[in-house]
Amino acid sequence: MPNTLKTIFFLMLLQGTASASLLDATEDLEGKVVIYAGEIEHLECPIGGKYDCSSWPTTLLKFKYKDVCFTLDIGACASLGCKGFIAAGKDKQSYLFTLESIGDDIRKYSVNYHQCPEMY
Repeated sequence: MPNTLKTIFFLMLLQGTASASLLDATEDLEGKVVIYAGEIEHLECPIGGKYDCSSWPTTLLKFKYKDVCFTLDIGACASLGCKGFIAAGKDKQSYLFTLESIGDDIRKYSVNYHQCPEMY
């Protein structure tokens, strides 16, 4: 293989590795304390219920066996849900950490807490 092709191949390989590590929040865990952990489910507005579904948060999430509800700054744990944990550091800001199956990267999302609704 000519040197130019080797160089191009190496740069492409390096770029792919660098891109993957930019999405990994593993190092952001350092110094944080886990507050909640477990299976997370997506809460849909109960139709015909006591809530105005037009003002229902589109991405309302809840830990399955805990009374902890929240939304995220960007979408994660879509309608199928996921597993993860909320951790906070010295700055007191809470973040949801989830393990992404592609590449085994840990992703981090800003958390906004909400009072959990009575579903029925």
